[in-house]
Amino acid sequence: MLRIDHGLAMPEFEGDLPGNGSGVDVAQVWQRLRAHVRDIQGWEVTERVVLTTLSFTKYLMWKDLVDRTEDLKRNPVVRHLIDTPTQGYADAGGAFVDPSDLDRTISPGDLFTPLSADSSQITAIVAAERGKDFVLFGRLAPARARRSPI
Repeated sequence: MLRIDHGLAMPEFEGDLPGNGSGVDVAQVWQRLRAHVRDIQGWEVTERVVLTTLSFTKYLMWKDLVDRTEDLKRNPVVRHLIDTPTQGYADAGGAFVDPSDLDRTISPGDLFTPLSADSSQITAIVAAERGKDFVLFGRLAPARARRSPI
């Protein structure tokens, strides 16, 4: 991570660790590591050891994201999140169709909704079909009471 994110090369740590003939010279390892990171803002070396069981699943996810960044940036939302995360997102997908104009704008025969949908839901479907990026907040409608014939 230090090499990729900060361009830090530490060739003396790529083979065997520095030793003094009777094992690893821990004091020298701390000293060299401290010298490498001293100019990286927010980093410091403290002489503390913690033993733990580590899971590398997050590392694999991070590595996948780093290796595929350019592919992922083909999506405009992902590109925005990577390149300009502190700025507002300007969606180029156009405006939502007004629910009251749906029948004049979209032919019902051109819609495919595998489940029943109201006009606000159809508006979201049409926007998604037209490539608009948005977050949809909603709630499930309560199940309609079923009446059995008497």
